Amino acid sequence: MLTKYILDSIQSGDEKEMYGKVTDAALYMATGGYLMQCNQLLTELWNAIRVLDTRLLHGRSLVYGHLKWKDLIEQISKASIALSPESFEQETLDSGWIGFQGAGPGDISSAESRLSVSLPEDYKSFLQISNGIRPFPLNNPALLPVGEIDFIKNILTADEFNALTDFSVDEDDPETFEDYLSRGIMISRYPDEQMVWLISPKEENDNWQTWFFAFWFPGERRYPGFGYYIEDQIKGIESYKGAGG
Repeated sequence: MLTKYILDSIQSGDEKEMYGKVTDAALYMATGGYLMQCNQLLTELWNAIRVLDTRLLHGRSLVYGHLKWKDLIEQISKASIALSPESFEQETLDSGWIGFQGAGPGDISSAESRLSVSLPEDYKSFLQISNGIRPFPLNNPALLPVGEIDFIKNILTADEFNALTDFSVDEDDPETFEDYLSRGIMISRYPDEQMVWLISPKEENDNWQTWFFAFWFPGERRYPGFGYYIEDQIKGIESYKGAGG
């Protein structure tokens, strides 16, 4: 049935997706589903509303929050190789690991000094386990070793950067796309049609965001942390494979 799918979507998806799953269940019941199925969906709908209430009170939660970074990378490696083994070299297939050796404390602190920032803790935890990652499904670019990350404005040409500043944000967003770009750090290998950025907080008490951006995608995907980005890719790959993709 739909229970785990609905709850996972509500816990980790955006608000539009959350309300969509609740609405889908309600419409199914209203349009003549069988009694047993309707009772099951009613239970699922109630559980979904409880999760939604928690989400609204406490914010977005990590579905795989109980896993350590080594486990997460093992999971995304396994899912990626199962879905697209032809995308990886034999050595990677044999190891079952699409990451690399972890970065040392000196590597991370050196990058922080060079950029004059304190990188987000979840990203640093990832780096300690795997200093970057190979390209993986679905359309995810390679993530750079920490020694190669840099501000977006330092990696793109002036024309490329200026072209990106023309992109719009939501009407209620207090900042422009250029505002975010100006303090964004490219953590994926460029050039590529897809990019992954860390957006540093504007205010001291705000949190870092992770953005996925592609010119072929309508708007950026924003994540409230690097862990959310990785988790969303795991779910996407596993769902795609489960649907026979």
